[in-house]
Amino acid sequence: MIIEWLLSKHKELGEAPIVVVDPSYIHLISTEGLTPSYDMLPTFFEPRSFDQLIDFVTNPLMALLAFLRAGYGYGRLIAVVNPCSLVSQGDLLRDITDGNYLVIIPLIGSECDEVINTLSRFGVHYQVINYDPGNPLNSLRDLLGIANSRGIIILRILMDSLGKYVFKVVDEYCDNCGDCLRINCPAIQLDKKPVINANACVGCGICQLVCLRGAIVEIKVS
Repeated sequence: MIIEWLLSKHKELGEAPIVVVDPSYIHLISTEGLTPSYDMLPTFFEPRSFDQLIDFVTNPLMALLAFLRAGYGYGRLIAVVNPCSLVSQGDLLRDITDGNYLVIIPLIGSECDEVINTLSRFGVHYQVINYDPGNPLNSLRDLLGIANSRGIIILRILMDSLGKYVFKVVDEYCDNCGDCLRINCPAIQLDKKPVINANACVGCGICQLVCLRGAIVEIKVS
């Protein structure tokens, strides 16, 4: 959901990026979003889900190399790579040199954190961006830096805050814009206005991140 927000809201003006996602994430993608479009006319299009941002589900590093060698020149090549699969493919990164690309490696807690050693072993330059679920708005500045970046980014999801906070919709600030519903969080339900089920909320903070009205607030779990 964080990557969806980054790519859909902060694309460079006039950019036509190609987004490639690791097949290991296919269980997160609905087939509806992968339906091809045959419209030949240029139109304004605002994606409504992560599915609609994706162009290919395949080996992201191989696809990235193919497009770089083909000289794709209409925007960045964006690859979302599973850190566990990248550990065994580090040698491919040596062939990725200068180019208009962004590789995003989501790293949740300590899962497959040996990917950092893999990148270092092959002499690959990268930067780490931390996302703190317990303080999503303060993480916003660093996340915005990813949106128009180049190179390889490790998006580290800090796990310490998960479960310490839940989030609540403040009715008087909510105007039913629907942005929080679009992230498809199972904890958010629609009554007359969106309601966050505190028992189902894990405290990831993405709903507060996408709410531009300031209608979602953090509540510390006692």
